[in-house]
Amino acid sequence: MGNLKQIGLAIFMYASDNNGYLVPFYSGTGMSDVGIPWSKILLTYMSNANPNNEIGVTFLKCPTYKYGKPYLGTIETASYGVNYYNNVRFGYCPYMKKIDRLPKTLWLVADAKANYTISPINYPSYMNTDLDGDGVIDSGSAFLPAWATMGLCFRHNGFANFLFIDGSVKPLKSSTVFTDMSIW
Repeated sequence: MGNLKQIGLAIFMYASDNNGYLVPFYSGTGMSDVGIPWSKILLTYMSNANPNNEIGVTFLKCPTYKYGKPYLGTIETASYGVNYYNNVRFGYCPYMKKIDRLPKTLWLVADAKANYTISPINYPSYMNTDLDGDGVIDSGSAFLPAWATMGLCFRHNGFANFLFIDGSVKPLKSSTVFTDMSIW
Protein backbone atom coordinates (compact mmCIF):
# COMPACT_ATOMS: atom_id res chain seq x y z
CA MET A 1 0.00 0.00 0.00
CA GLY A 2 2.95 2.30 0.66
CA ASN A 3 4.03 2.13 -2.99
CA LEU A 4 0.59 3.25 -4.13
CA LYS A 5 0.68 6.17 -1.68
CA GLN A 6 4.05 7.25 -3.14
CA ILE A 7 2.63 6.96 -6.66
CA GLY A 8 -0.32 9.07 -5.51
CA LEU A 9 2.00 11.78 -4.20
CA ALA A 10 3.82 11.84 -7.55
CA ILE A 11 0.48 12.12 -9.41
CA PHE A 12 -0.58 15.08 -7.25
CA MET A 13 2.84 16.78 -7.62
CA TYR A 14 2.61 16.34 -11.40
CA ALA A 15 -0.89 17.87 -11.37
CA SER A 16 0.36 20.78 -9.25
CA ASP A 17 3.16 21.47 -11.75
CA ASN A 18 0.85 21.11 -14.77
CA ASN A 19 -2.12 23.40 -14.07
CA GLY A 20 -4.09 20.66 -12.34
CA TYR A 21 -3.90 18.13 -15.18
CA LEU A 22 -3.64 14.43 -14.45
CA VAL A 23 -0.48 12.76 -15.77
CA PRO A 24 -1.22 11.38 -19.27
CA PHE A 25 -1.48 7.64 -19.87
CA TYR A 26 1.16 8.22 -22.56
CA SER A 27 2.82 11.50 -23.54
CA GLY A 28 2.13 11.04 -27.27
CA THR A 29 -0.91 12.05 -29.28
CA GLY A 30 -2.31 8.55 -29.87
CA MET A 31 -1.61 5.06 -31.18
CA SER A 32 0.74 6.22 -33.96
CA ASP A 33 2.62 8.50 -31.53
CA VAL A 34 2.62 6.71 -28.19
CA GLY A 35 5.36 8.62 -26.38
CA ILE A 36 6.39 7.97 -22.77
CA PRO A 37 4.09 6.04 -20.37
CA TRP A 38 2.77 7.50 -17.10
CA SER A 39 4.93 5.00 -15.25
CA LYS A 40 8.07 6.74 -16.58
CA ILE A 41 6.78 10.33 -16.59
CA LEU A 42 6.22 10.22 -12.82
CA LEU A 43 9.81 9.14 -12.12
CA THR A 44 10.87 12.80 -12.13
CA TYR A 45 8.77 13.20 -8.96
CA MET A 46 10.49 10.35 -7.13
CA SER A 47 13.78 10.72 -5.32
CA ASN A 48 16.37 8.01 -5.96
CA ALA A 49 14.58 6.95 -9.15
CA ASN A 50 16.76 5.87 -12.04
CA PRO A 51 15.37 7.26 -15.34
CA ASN A 52 15.75 3.79 -16.87
CA ASN A 53 13.28 2.39 -14.35
CA GLU A 54 9.54 2.10 -14.72
CA ILE A 55 7.07 2.38 -11.85
CA GLY A 56 5.47 -0.97 -11.12
CA VAL A 57 8.00 -2.91 -13.21
CA THR A 58 11.52 -2.17 -11.96
CA PHE A 59 10.78 0.49 -9.32
CA LEU A 60 8.07 0.73 -6.64
CA LYS A 61 6.68 -2.63 -7.62
CA CYS A 62 4.23 -4.64 -5.58
CA PRO A 63 6.16 -7.12 -3.37
CA THR A 64 4.02 -9.99 -4.71
CA TYR A 65 4.68 -9.06 -8.36
CA LYS A 66 7.05 -11.10 -10.50
CA TYR A 67 7.49 -10.17 -14.17
CA GLY A 68 6.05 -12.86 -16.42
CA LYS A 69 4.14 -14.60 -13.62
CA PRO A 70 0.98 -16.30 -14.94
CA TYR A 71 -2.29 -14.66 -13.88
CA LEU A 72 -5.63 -16.03 -15.10
CA GLY A 73 -4.27 -17.38 -18.37
CA THR A 74 -1.98 -14.48 -19.20
CA ILE A 75 1.20 -13.00 -17.74
CA GLU A 76 1.88 -9.99 -15.55
CA THR A 77 4.00 -7.29 -17.22
CA ALA A 78 3.60 -4.60 -14.52
CA SER A 79 2.35 -4.53 -10.95
CA TYR A 80 0.26 -1.34 -11.12
CA GLY A 81 -2.11 -0.05 -13.76
CA VAL A 82 -4.02 3.20 -14.24
CA ASN A 83 -7.77 3.52 -14.61
CA TYR A 84 -7.67 4.02 -18.37
CA TYR A 85 -11.46 4.11 -18.95
CA ASN A 86 -11.34 4.88 -22.68
CA ASN A 87 -9.39 8.18 -22.41
CA VAL A 88 -11.88 9.64 -19.92
CA ARG A 89 -9.58 9.19 -16.93
CA PHE A 90 -5.98 8.82 -18.03
CA GLY A 91 -5.65 9.68 -21.72
CA TYR A 92 -3.06 10.55 -24.30
CA CYS A 93 -1.73 14.12 -24.10
CA PRO A 94 -4.48 15.76 -26.18
CA TYR A 95 -7.10 14.18 -23.90
CA MET A 96 -5.63 15.07 -20.52
CA LYS A 97 -8.11 15.73 -17.72
CA LYS A 98 -8.01 18.17 -14.81
CA ILE A 99 -7.76 16.18 -11.62
CA ASP A 100 -10.25 18.40 -9.76
CA ARG A 101 -12.93 17.70 -12.40
CA LEU A 102 -12.88 13.94 -11.87
CA PRO A 103 -15.41 12.17 -9.62
CA LYS A 104 -14.30 12.14 -5.97
CA THR A 105 -15.03 8.41 -5.68
CA LEU A 106 -12.68 7.48 -8.55
CA TRP A 107 -9.69 5.16 -8.23
CA LEU A 108 -6.52 6.20 -10.10
CA VAL A 109 -4.03 3.33 -9.83
CA ALA A 110 -4.44 -0.27 -8.66
CA ASP A 111 -2.80 -3.69 -8.58
CA ALA A 112 -2.88 -4.80 -12.19
CA LYS A 113 -1.24 -7.09 -14.71
CA ALA A 114 -0.19 -4.29 -17.07
CA ASN A 115 0.30 -0.52 -16.80
CA TYR A 116 -3.40 0.13 -17.49
CA THR A 117 -6.80 -1.46 -16.97
CA ILE A 118 -9.99 -1.42 -19.01
CA SER A 119 -13.37 -0.49 -17.59
CA PRO A 120 -16.52 -2.57 -17.21
CA ILE A 121 -18.38 0.64 -18.04
CA ASN A 122 -16.81 0.62 -21.51
CA TYR A 123 -17.03 -3.16 -21.89
CA PRO A 124 -20.21 -4.27 -20.06
CA SER A 125 -20.78 -7.24 -22.36
CA TYR A 126 -17.49 -8.73 -21.16
CA MET A 127 -18.83 -9.03 -17.62
CA ASN A 128 -20.30 -12.52 -17.72
CA THR A 129 -18.51 -14.75 -15.20
CA ASP A 130 -18.38 -15.17 -11.42
CA LEU A 131 -14.61 -15.38 -11.08
CA ASP A 132 -14.36 -15.96 -7.33
CA GLY A 133 -17.54 -17.99 -6.77
CA ASP A 134 -19.29 -15.45 -4.53
CA GLY A 135 -22.40 -15.13 -6.71
CA VAL A 136 -21.37 -11.76 -8.22
CA ILE A 137 -20.54 -11.43 -11.92
CA ASP A 138 -17.02 -10.05 -11.74
CA SER A 139 -15.09 -10.97 -14.86
CA GLY A 140 -15.17 -11.18 -18.59
CA SER A 141 -13.24 -14.37 -19.12
CA ALA A 142 -15.49 -15.79 -21.84
CA PHE A 143 -15.20 -12.78 -24.17
CA LEU A 144 -11.77 -11.48 -23.24
CA PRO A 145 -9.74 -14.26 -21.60
CA ALA A 146 -6.49 -12.30 -21.33
CA TRP A 147 -8.32 -9.48 -19.52
CA ALA A 148 -10.60 -11.59 -17.31
CA THR A 149 -10.66 -9.02 -14.51
CA MET A 150 -10.37 -5.94 -16.74
CA GLY A 151 -6.61 -6.05 -16.13
CA LEU A 152 -6.82 -5.86 -12.34
CA CYS A 153 -4.91 -8.39 -10.20
CA PHE A 154 -6.58 -9.57 -7.01
CA ARG A 155 -3.26 -10.97 -5.81
CA HIS A 156 -3.60 -10.24 -2.08
CA ASN A 157 -5.77 -13.11 -0.84
CA GLY A 158 -8.57 -12.14 -3.23
CA PHE A 159 -8.08 -8.38 -2.78
CA ALA A 160 -6.44 -5.70 -4.93
CA ASN A 161 -5.11 -2.43 -3.56
CA PHE A 162 -6.54 0.78 -5.05
CA LEU A 163 -5.26 4.37 -4.90
CA PHE A 164 -8.20 6.77 -4.88
CA ILE A 165 -8.36 10.38 -6.04
CA ASP A 166 -8.34 11.61 -2.43
CA GLY A 167 -4.94 9.93 -1.89
CA SER A 168 -6.27 7.05 0.20
CA VAL A 169 -5.35 3.44 -0.55
CA LYS A 170 -7.87 0.67 0.11
CA PRO A 171 -7.96 -3.09 -0.49
CA LEU A 172 -11.09 -4.15 -2.39
CA LYS A 173 -12.54 -7.51 -3.47
CA SER A 174 -13.68 -8.05 -7.04
CA SER A 175 -17.30 -8.22 -5.86
CA THR A 176 -17.01 -4.58 -4.72
CA VAL A 177 -14.98 -3.36 -7.68
CA PHE A 178 -17.36 -4.75 -10.28
CA THR A 179 -20.62 -3.78 -8.58
CA ASP A 180 -19.77 -0.22 -7.49
CA MET A 181 -19.43 1.59 -10.82
CA SER A 182 -18.96 4.94 -9.04
CA ILE A 183 -15.29 4.06 -8.47
CA TRP A 184 -14.63 3.74 -12.22
